[in-house]
Amino acid sequence: MRWIRITARRLSSSPGFAFTALLTLAVGFGAAATTFSIVYTVLLRPLPYPQPERLVAISHTLQVRGPLEVEQTDASILLYRRANRAFAQFGGYQAGAVAISTPGGDDAERVAAGRVTTGVLDALRVTPVRGRLFTSPDDEVGAPPVAILSERLWARRFGRDPNVLDRRIIVDGQLREVVGILPDAVRFPGTDTEAWVPLVLDQAKTDSASFDYQAVGRLRDGASIEQAETDLQALLLRLPAEFPGRLTSPAIEQTHMRVTVRPLASVIVGGVTRLLWVIFGASVFVLLAACVNVTCLFLVRGEARRRIFAIQGLLGAPTGTVLLEFLSEISLLTCLGALSGLGIAAG
Repeated sequence: MRWIRITARRLSSSPGFAFTALLTLAVGFGAAATTFSIVYTVLLRPLPYPQPERLVAISHTLQVRGPLEVEQTDASILLYRRANRAFAQFGGYQAGAVAISTPGGDDAERVAAGRVTTGVLDALRVTPVRGRLFTSPDDEVGAPPVAILSERLWARRFGRDPNVLDRRIIVDGQLREVVGILPDAVRFPGTDTEAWVPLVLDQAKTDSASFDYQAVGRLRDGASIEQAETDLQALLLRLPAEFPGRLTSPAIEQTHMRVTVRPLASVIVGGVTRLLWVIFGASVFVLLAACVNVTCLFLVRGEARRRIFAIQGLLGAPTGTVLLEFLSEISLLTCLGALSGLGIAAG
């Protein structure tokens, strides 16, 4: 457009001013865009699962020389999964890593993995790209070893071979049948998880006081977090009788042990919520400071051009023309600064 060419020519006559204003705006917009993208991804965007508000994490709190939070034992997972009335699906899991290779090959690769009981992937309501999810027999003692791969791992190691479900792979030295492929959107329990294997809990060898597992559940329609806590608290009091061991009824009473149910999204974000909002607020302040600084530069530039404006007035130029020059310069620099800032944010 003609006004853009004229404005650019006018700004090019003062390269120092134009470069300083453009750089200031680019840094301000870049900082704000970067932090907003992080805040949106971590705090504002919902979990990539159907009805994410129904997904909760389940843990316990104790009073042992102060408040203490612990996760789940194999015994509590078995009892809660079997007897709860508040969850449509419930399961336990562990995050870790496994070594994956193909039979007869020396191409072992260590990848992030999740060990999950039946119910975890069902609670997330994920739909496999190929194959199936784990079913009840898969996490029972003596069941045939199986595994599920992520779409990323399937593409990287097997070239998206459609016959991968008919193949066996070696996971931590054990031959397992691949029964499913999950889409890339499924990143649970960790953002880099690429494989899942069943978490086998042997009811005959439980330890009710080893809190080595985590649990996730999907609330039934109409069930609230408070109802879920009440339901599981009643089951917790039954745990010593159902699974005799180191966790006894007196221990539960003395430590004021309580079941805690929280939205899964808040657990995943953890304690960074306040920090991210503070950082975002600081970036917005940086953007505002950049705008104020550029405004001051324009005021100085206007003072330096007062004689030119006076001559233009004597020649009959309307006041609106002078104002339009300023607005066009501000608009062009703002647009260029915003685009540069987005480039910085993308980088």
